[in-house]
Amino acid sequence: MTTDEPDEQLDPLSPAEEEQVRALLADARANGPMPADVVARLESSLAGLAAERVQLDPEPADNVVPIARTRRHRVVALLGAAAAAVVVGLGIGSFVDQGEDLDAGDSGAVSSDFDRRDTEAEDAGVAASEAAPEAEATPSEELARPDRPYVVRSDHLGVDLVRVQRLVLPSPVGAMYSHYAEYLPSGFRCKVAAWGKGVLVGVQYDGDPALVVFREPMGDAQVVEVLQCGTSDVLRSTTLPVPG
Repeated sequence: MTTDEPDEQLDPLSPAEEEQVRALLADARANGPMPADVVARLESSLAGLAAERVQLDPEPADNVVPIARTRRHRVVALLGAAAAAVVVGLGIGSFVDQGEDLDAGDSGAVSSDFDRRDTEAEDAGVAASEAAPEAEATPSEELARPDRPYVVRSDHLGVDLVRVQRLVLPSPVGAMYSHYAEYLPSGFRCKVAAWGKGVLVGVQYDGDPALVVFREPMGDAQVVEVLQCGTSDVLRSTTLPVPG
């Protein structure tokens, strides 16, 4: 096989090939500066083309094959690859720039928006739990009347116990837990049993009288139990955070 023919003997590109090159270059056109890595790739590709022009060892004439067309196709392919590299390089640069702008100028606004949405969601959840139907009066009305047992629901245990805690034990750490203290509404009936140490609160648990016992806090947590009247069996138990 022989080397390429001299450049002046090569046939010009066909109209279709020229149109293909123009389209590739048009797609790769950009207003910003060309990235350094893209420039390096282009220079490497051009250097490779120039290296092909170096004379190789000659071979017999009967092995000569026309390679001008192959070379032109290679040029078109290299130009296409270079154009694609330009587009990819510029696209990545634009993406990085946009990320930096967002991080520098809009992060505070985005964070504030998320905080606002979280607050609205929490408020909506509290409102929904407060609006849950009751066989008797709503929990807020019950808790506002100390002459009647506080209402505690098994399906809203955490919410109801937190409300009782805030009303009866605004400062759980300073309460007396050495024996037990009672907060029983007027007329509340519950057969005595071994309740253990803690603060006892008379409640209406799912329609039946029961006692809620707040145990002495351990660190920033407090165990709360719902005990059955007459037996002190634990109907439900949970752990609440201690208000600061």
